[in-house]
Amino acid sequence: MAFDSKDTAAFKGVWVFCEQREGVIMSTSYQLLSEGRKLANDLGVELCGVVLGKDIKEDYLKALGGYGADKVYYCNHELLDVYTTDAYTKVICDLVEDKKPEIFLIGATNIGRDLGPRCAARLHTGLTADCTHLDVDVEKYKAFLKTTSTIDVDNTKFEENTNLKMTRPAFGGHLMATIICPRFRPCMATVRPGVMKKNPFDQAKADAVEIVKPAFELAESDIHTEVTEVVKAAKKLVDLIGADYIVSVGRGISKDVEGGIKLAEELAAELGGRSLLRRACEAVPAVRFHRVCIVTARAEGEAVFGDGECYMEKFVAPAHHVEVQIMADKQGHVFSLGERECSVQRRHQKLIEESPSAFVTPELREKMTSAAVALAKRVGYRSAGTIEFLVDNDRNFYFCEMNTRIQVEHPVTEQVTGVDLVCEQLRIAAGEPISFKQEDLVMRGHAIECRINAEDPSRNFAPCPGTLVSLHLPGGPGVRVDSAAYQGYKIPPFYDSMIGKLIVYGSDRTQAIDRMRRALAETLFEGVVTGTDYQMHILCSKAFVDANFNVNSIANGDFDQ
Repeated sequence: MAFDSKDTAAFKGVWVFCEQREGVIMSTSYQLLSEGRKLANDLGVELCGVVLGKDIKEDYLKALGGYGADKVYYCNHELLDVYTTDAYTKVICDLVEDKKPEIFLIGATNIGRDLGPRCAARLHTGLTADCTHLDVDVEKYKAFLKTTSTIDVDNTKFEENTNLKMTRPAFGGHLMATIICPRFRPCMATVRPGVMKKNPFDQAKADAVEIVKPAFELAESDIHTEVTEVVKAAKKLVDLIGADYIVSVGRGISKDVEGGIKLAEELAAELGGRSLLRRACEAVPAVRFHRVCIVTARAEGEAVFGDGECYMEKFVAPAHHVEVQIMADKQGHVFSLGERECSVQRRHQKLIEESPSAFVTPELREKMTSAAVALAKRVGYRSAGTIEFLVDNDRNFYFCEMNTRIQVEHPVTEQVTGVDLVCEQLRIAAGEPISFKQEDLVMRGHAIECRINAEDPSRNFAPCPGTLVSLHLPGGPGVRVDSAAYQGYKIPPFYDSMIGKLIVYGSDRTQAIDRMRRALAETLFEGVVTGTDYQMHILCSKAFVDANFNVNSIANGDFDQ
């Protein structure tokens, strides 16, 4: 039957282009297969991986089944050894015209960004580039909208269909657009690397995957560019696109170039290609890893401070970030005002704080607050301060640092204690005693704070300076906003991206979460991108509602489940 992209009923199945370099499958392919598996399950169809190359090991092909593929189409040819647009486009388009998949996903790598548009144009179908979310099931798409948008989903009519709903950032990330291609097939999308979570590897599925070597035609005359030579500057293939960490060196090693390069190589070797630094630390011999870190820390200390002495801290993973608010006056009184849960972080910077912590037990609270008070007394501290701890899953706590100041998140403590911390700090500075006693303090209710930052979560929380065209701040019972922003306010690129704080109070954690969701939905800062939609996504997640998260939860995708 002749190929007709408008004959949508003739297309069936989900395909993923599995990119390879030098015979090695790129990690982005496993992410796409994992996402493709969900789509195929929703549609009740087959998931196929498509691999083009020369003499690729069968184990690599079978591994694709371990990440969800039911079948792998492997096109083996001398002219496919090195990527060329003409060769890859012809082979893929011929295969698509023959097999007619309904959905075709390609990684938004440098190859994928070149290949995707060429194939879409030749197949006379649409292409949505740089996608960050995919759905075919309408109910799942509605659930996604509830956590990522301000749309009144329950009162909005949605057409029931199985069209691929491709969501991507638009207008520089100022909004998220969902695009469908209802009239042509296949539905094609390039997907941003790193945004889709890779499934655990399943050896049984890898063993069961069907490898098909389809017949195809490819000649040198089909290729209009000639690869005369491939010059390899690197001795080993490195997947920078799929990397979470890149170890590099620059001007800082000018005094000892060879030593600097060697140190970078040692550190890179210790990371071992693992997806997270935490896992790498666990996987390598402790002595060797510590040696590399100590050498680096000493070199930095000597260069900056003229002193290379350093101390070691216990590595805690996974860790909860819990801090204790203390107040100390010149009369020798030191009181604690409970704890704050500060584990929702990106790049080790807090996004959401709450008090009290749902993770901390009464016994742990007593131990932590007593330790914080004892520490402040030992050093003779005076003023408001915060003593921060890391807490492991067994609720062992370890000193992290002390902030000798009022902190951004102090309002949540004010809400649950009824104490004006800034006022008390001023009293202490004036030589007056603290206005309350420890036994007078009673923790009531629950408070949550969201930091409103001018940043784009879809671009790894990149700062988004600009001018506020307009703004709308929420109100109502239990809602507080601290901000100096106003219409026409210019957010500069030189300082911290935070432009405000949204604080809510409730009789318990459930009510506080509900109020924060409503307040976030009412919050509007036009002219810049903020993280409020992403914070709404977090607050609606099961991990947050169940208080089952830690400092790595954003990086690990725990809130995306």
